[in-house]
Amino acid sequence: MIQVYPWSEEALASRPSLVSAARRVVRDATEAEDVADEAIARLAAATAAGESIESVAGWLHRAALRISVDRARAWVRRRQEGWRHEAARRPTAPDPERVLEEVETRERLWLAVLELPDRQRDAVVLRQMDGRSFREIADLLEISEATARGHVHAARATLRRTLWDLDPTEGRGR
Repeated sequence: MIQVYPWSEEALASRPSLVSAARRVVRDATEAEDVADEAIARLAAATAAGESIESVAGWLHRAALRISVDRARAWVRRRQEGWRHEAARRPTAPDPERVLEEVETRERLWLAVLELPDRQRDAVVLRQMDGRSFREIADLLEISEATARGHVHAARATLRRTLWDLDPTEGRGR
C-alpha cells in the first residue's frame, strides 16, 4: 500500500517545474528528472526527521537548484580537460584557438555562477536561465520581492567583476 504524506500532492505537482529548473542548470533531461526525484526524496527525509517546512514548493525548488549546481560542478570538473582536448582536435573547426577560447569562456562562466553564494546563485539561475519573475523567485525562495531583486543584482555584479575580462571590446577598470 502506498502511503500518502501531507506534502505528497504538492511535491508531485511541483515536479514538472523542478525538472524544468534543473534542466536549465544540468542541461540534460534525464539528469534533471533525477534531480527532481532526489529533491523530493530529500523532502521525505527532512519531514521524517521532523523538519518543519512552511512552503513545500519553495523548499523543493531550493533543494533542486542546489542539487543541480552540485551536479553541474561535478560535471564541469570532469569535463575541464575534455573540453580543451576536444576543442583542439575538432577537424571542422575553422580556428581551433577561437573554439578553445569559447570553451574556456563557457567554462569560466559556469564556474563563476557555481561559486556564487547560495541565495544569489539560486536567484540568478531562476531569473536568467528559468525566466522567472522576481515575484516567482521571491515565492520560491521564501523571501521578499525586493530581496530577490537584490540577490539577482548582487549576483550579476559579482559575475561582471569576475568575468569582466572575457569581452575584449569592453572597457576595463570600471
